[in-house]
Amino acid sequence: MTYRLPSFNERVDYAHQAFLRGEDSRKFDNCFEMWDGAFVVTALMRRSLSDPELRRAIEKDFYSAGLAQWQQTAASLAHIPTDKLSSKAATHRRQVEKSPFDFQQQSLF
Repeated sequence: MTYRLPSFNERVDYAHQAFLRGEDSRKFDNCFEMWDGAFVVTALMRRSLSDPELRRAIEKDFYSAGLAQWQQTAASLAHIPTDKLSSKAATHRRQVEKSPFDFQQQSLF
């Protein structure tokens, strides 16, 4: 049996639901740890603009400095259209995987 890594959209969907459940798990953390965490954060922050329940769950989970960091992360990727986040995240992951020692992901929490 082979293990298939979850896609970008699957991880965003899972993280969305995990926030709503108040989940704190390894599976939830994994959503952000595939070299494209900033893209996942951006997708969630964009969803939270039209989903007040998600917005409240994210705000509840973070202290103000953490929330500000997520807002800053999302702002740094504002130039990427939402429908392109997944493909840009995939490109970014491939680049980092080629030379992972040259990349340090900022803390997203």
